[in-house]
Amino acid sequence: MKRIYVLKGRGFFLILLGLFMGVLVAPMISLALCIMGEDGKMQLFLSPENKTWGNFSGKEDVFPSTVSRCKEDASRYLMLTLGVARSGKQSNLKEVYIFDNYKPEKCELKNSLSILGMMEPLAQEHFSQQYKLLRSCFELKVDDINGLPLVFKENQEHCQIKKSPEGGVTLNGDLCFLKISSRSQFAILPVIKNECRDADYLKKLGLMPQDLEASLDVLVAGDDTGNSMDLTQIGSRPILLNVAPPSKLAKLSEDFGPEMPRFVTDYSADVDWGKVSIRPGKTTQINLSVLASNISDKNCQGDDCFRMSNYVQPVFGQVEVFEMKNSNKPVLIEEWWDGGFAAANWQGFVTGTGYATNEELFTPGKKYRIQMTFQNPTDDFEIYLSGLNQILINLSAMTGGVVGIDVIPGLQTLKQLGVFPPFMGTGGLKGDDQGVNLGQIIKGLSGIISSHVWPTYFEKVCDPTKASCLKLGKQKFYQRLSMEFTAGETDISTGEMSLEDLNLQKESTVFHSYNMTSKAFPEFRCGGN
Repeated sequence: MKRIYVLKGRGFFLILLGLFMGVLVAPMISLALCIMGEDGKMQLFLSPENKTWGNFSGKEDVFPSTVSRCKEDASRYLMLTLGVARSGKQSNLKEVYIFDNYKPEKCELKNSLSILGMMEPLAQEHFSQQYKLLRSCFELKVDDINGLPLVFKENQEHCQIKKSPEGGVTLNGDLCFLKISSRSQFAILPVIKNECRDADYLKKLGLMPQDLEASLDVLVAGDDTGNSMDLTQIGSRPILLNVAPPSKLAKLSEDFGPEMPRFVTDYSADVDWGKVSIRPGKTTQINLSVLASNISDKNCQGDDCFRMSNYVQPVFGQVEVFEMKNSNKPVLIEEWWDGGFAAANWQGFVTGTGYATNEELFTPGKKYRIQMTFQNPTDDFEIYLSGLNQILINLSAMTGGVVGIDVIPGLQTLKQLGVFPPFMGTGGLKGDDQGVNLGQIIKGLSGIISSHVWPTYFEKVCDPTKASCLKLGKQKFYQRLSMEFTAGETDISTGEMSLEDLNLQKESTVFHSYNMTSKAFPEFRCGGN
């Protein structure tokens, strides 16, 4: 999955394009041998009501990222950035902003009969909230593991640096530089400032409870001006901070004490169809996406306000493929669970993991139905995770070998979800030509399936205005997407099968529905700011 890093500022403009796993290509690259450890996603909670913070396991023990083996980069500079991560119109495309310069692109939503287009002012407001939260409540603590003094320019344009009595430094700002020596071994830790535990402090800043998605990015630079094109990214660490609302504002998950996180249990992500791609043959590949709208009204009591949509929402469902028989009941020919996550206050297409089978599922001229059923946001996600057991079964026969990332397509999505503890084996997944030990992967996947604390268990599904809510479990599903089509011919140039006589449908007990209708897939048409 590709990410776009947008680093802009006064007299500074640079766009880096690269792989999701953190290997970036800059306009000019020199070989850097510094290595950043693979530390997994940092998941933190902040409870201003209890004045506590910690990781999702309820501990303040958060392990730093390490940078070592810098001998060949001596006299160059470590560039550290902490930016807001935002999803583009596709959930698997992230944009990271390290300056307060985000301007939402004006987009028009076409062909959806159930979802209205997003208002750009909300996107702008949400970014401002996230940027202010990131800069007000996070700082970077950096030490040298070998006890060497850190060398840096004290007056940096985009960074405030404070020395600690122990010899390390605390960094605050958009863009910070440290000099690299041949013996440098850096430990880098994002921490939450103590004042942000105070609800009154956050109110004075105008900050609502919310999820913050951020990214710690580490690069090696030729100088410390902030204008150098001599850059190589050596690593990235995603961060999720959940700031819980006061319990008077929202129903929260079970209280296990002030040291444990509590999450909002209301769900509000509406969906419609996104593009479906089918590549037939001896191996049939089905890739689907759903248009997700995670937007809701503001809820206030006094001067305490929040939105349900301030939080990341899981969008997973059961996918079933039927062959339509004349005057007979449709025949189920394949099923799986698929989906992804909708970012806070976001509209876009959630791209699934995709599904492949060695069977030829589709015959030109025959009619088929694909439907995706959403029954319970948490249960659907749990079943999706349980499907990883099949990956374990398939991999067990290959134990002891090495495998490229394409053999395990689900791992790309797992890294994106970031709801799992880090495990050995994924460090090598930086390109299709690199492999990892399958024994390590199997061990890691076993741990993934058996432990996670987020997303929470949702109790109700509500429409965006919260005018109506449905207690989960009262109905067989809270929304279902259906599409019917006739299998067409396969385009030789793209490998995709045409979907003839396409009809789409949306059923929901909470959100807006529409009957089976002949229409195109929804799409965004964007242009300008």
